[in-house]
Amino acid sequence: MALSGALLLALLPCSWSVEGPQEWAELYDARLLDVADADLETAAFNLQSLLNRLQPDDPLFGTVAYWLAHARVTLDQPEAAHEVLELAIDSNSAREAAIALHAQIEAVERVVRSLPMEHSLDHDSGPFVHSWLYGDRGWLEQGTPEGAAQPALRWACIIQDRHDDQISATFARDAGPMHSVRLQLLAENFPAYLRVLVVDQYDREFATDPFTVSTEHWTPLQLERSSFHSTDPTTPGRRPAARIKALHIHDVTTYLSADRGPRVVWLDQLEID
Repeated sequence: MALSGALLLALLPCSWSVEGPQEWAELYDARLLDVADADLETAAFNLQSLLNRLQPDDPLFGTVAYWLAHARVTLDQPEAAHEVLELAIDSNSAREAAIALHAQIEAVERVVRSLPMEHSLDHDSGPFVHSWLYGDRGWLEQGTPEGAAQPALRWACIIQDRHDDQISATFARDAGPMHSVRLQLLAENFPAYLRVLVVDQYDREFATDPFTVSTEHWTPLQLERSSFHSTDPTTPGRRPAARIKALHIHDVTTYLSADRGPRVVWLDQLEID
């Protein structure tokens, strides 16, 4: 984790002088320990001590909470990291960074460790997490589609101009080869336009053509590995390797439809083999 002191200063809130030099200096010293990986336990202790003395409305509060969560992750303390991340997400100063870190922790916790796999998606999001690259544009939760008897995974987002969104699944290096992906999809409020992408073991990206998800009936999706084409225009005929690192479902409704406003896509019966 090689961050310079200059970059560290850029990460700290501009209003540090309002809180006074002591709090800022303690945060600076603790963060330097974290950056240098010299003594993470000490860094975490210092950050926790400082956080305990700050009020939630203090401009430093969210930044301290974020870096404390960062230290907890590095120390392999995921439960403690989740708890303090909730504090950072509720703040204004570190909300975006905290959401990104939360998604990255979830991705590690939900990594697909072996293939083939099946998941009904009726009680949790399975391997899917909301992609940290898209901040808080959308979210995943459980629910039951209108008229359905069983719960499913609910992917909600507010479609705005140039406002795409994405959910992702990651795969362990030894998970095994991927041959096909099957999934049931249903849109709510207005049709969704999606594409599926994979990143193979050589870090090459491949995508399907965009497809429409209906609001009238469940859309069955079945993709073979040959369904994906290279996103590199210089290698249009290349296909992904059998082992993949990530699978993304990318919502491109904003680019292919005039519909705007709240949008939901339901996901059910995931199978990857």
